[in-house]
Amino acid sequence: MDRDTERVSEAVRAAPSETADSGSTARLSNLLRAVNRTLVEATTREEIEAGVCEAVTSLDPYVFAWIGERKLAGANVTPRTWAGVEEGYLDEIVVSVNEDETGRGPAGMTLKTGRDQVVQDIEDESTFEPWRESARERGYRSIVGIPVEYGETSYGALFVYAARAHAFLKQDVATLAEVGEVIGFGINAVSNRNLLLSDTVVELELSLRDSSAFFNDATRRLGCRLELEGAVPIGNGCLLIYISMEDGDVGELLESGEETPHVEHGRIVDRDEPLLEFEVSSRSPTVTITNHGGTVRSAISENGTGRLLVEVAPETDVRTLVEEFCREFPDSELLSKRDVEHPVQTAHEFRQGLADRLTIRQRSVLRTAYHAGYYDWPRQSTAEDIATVMDVSSPTLHYHLRNAQREVLDAFFDQSSKR
Repeated sequence: MDRDTERVSEAVRAAPSETADSGSTARLSNLLRAVNRTLVEATTREEIEAGVCEAVTSLDPYVFAWIGERKLAGANVTPRTWAGVEEGYLDEIVVSVNEDETGRGPAGMTLKTGRDQVVQDIEDESTFEPWRESARERGYRSIVGIPVEYGETSYGALFVYAARAHAFLKQDVATLAEVGEVIGFGINAVSNRNLLLSDTVVELELSLRDSSAFFNDATRRLGCRLELEGAVPIGNGCLLIYISMEDGDVGELLESGEETPHVEHGRIVDRDEPLLEFEVSSRSPTVTITNHGGTVRSAISENGTGRLLVEVAPETDVRTLVEEFCREFPDSELLSKRDVEHPVQTAHEFRQGLADRLTIRQRSVLRTAYHAGYYDWPRQSTAEDIATVMDVSSPTLHYHLRNAQREVLDAFFDQSSKR
């Protein structure tokens, strides 16, 4: 990194320390409300991005905003959407993440470093030279670049331009950074929602031979077979995953997890029918897929090789997802891709299917517990009260109630095949 690039990395990151007045505070609060409203109403990534750019440029002194991303096939930053005074600016300029002058400005540095970048006055910033005249012609004087991320996944960056120098106070940058986080969260949520509601999904089968994947390494060393039984997002880009094990020692697998950087903790849930729980972060195949809006329907690893069955919404950029996955785990391969129909189930069909799963006694116990306020807080009836009413022993009631609850949860989480 040369001297000019070092200077933009340090000098342009920091915004002035002035405290915003009440008018600025109200303006930024209005921006957050508008962005949140966009997220509630949007059904696609494109709607989120366009809505945010419109919301930003509706407020003085912001005159132009665009969202760009780096395509995996090249180094240039590609605009996705924009709003405000653009006037051909994005067609006229070239922005990259290269080490030459096209990558040393706020846009390239934002995407390279994953950190906020601020140019408070384009007239004074030497690294802005390639774009200065084009920006000056359109009245841009200061610029901020904000990463758009969710967990370990980058969705590009938001770039906001103001019509005056030193327009971005600390509170402005902090609010726009929050906007960047909200965009990332919204894009991920929309992807998951569309996958949930779609009656057609894209099914991907991936081969994973990369030894850096914890479970591949474990099956090779311990001679066991591991299968994913479930995954639960817990925030901060982490997942709780539940793994069943065959032909191995659960204690050794637990010890292996403790020695692996991206495995935060592990515990044995069931030693008899080996089931283990691990918290995993980045560098986990399941986390990588989940952060890109996919759902891992099954994952099995044995003899150092894994195979994943993944579902994504039809509008998902499959090529980008696979390229990101293979960049994280180079010894991987897309084996197949196909469209799969998911039959739509009505609420009546769901209830009827659930009723068919429950025995007469289970339905009776569950219904009695529900109407007697057993599930209220505070409880209106204890298990002992219900056992007395139904003229059964407390252990018998707990037995039927627990099995009935398990059937309900199996139906909701569609895990009957895992039992």
